Amino acid sequence: MIVMRLIFILLTLWCLPGLAQQIAVPELRQQVTDITGTLSTSEQQSLTQQLQDITHKTRAQVAVLVVPSTGDDSIEQYATRVFDNWRLGDAKRNDGILI
Repeated sequence: MIVMRLIFILLTLWCLPGLAQQIAVPELRQQVTDITGTLSTSEQQSLTQQLQDITHKTRAQVAVLVVPSTGDDSIEQYATRVFDNWRLGDAKRNDGILI
């Protein structure tokens, strides 16, 4: 009976990392993505215009993402997942910027 309990505990602990919540990366549809609704429409439009000016002057691809939480990911881990998904910037120039 003790062996069965020990096996159950070990299997439970082994499965726990898989239960960690990973926040989904939203689709890149525009340069400013505000999931929280923090920015007003006019603020989003103004920010988008500024980002387009930066892109025009520097050729860098800049995107802003506002999320309520990164879940169990650190900010760095979540940002890396966003970069991998969105493929910001030119790979040769390494000029993608995520804010």
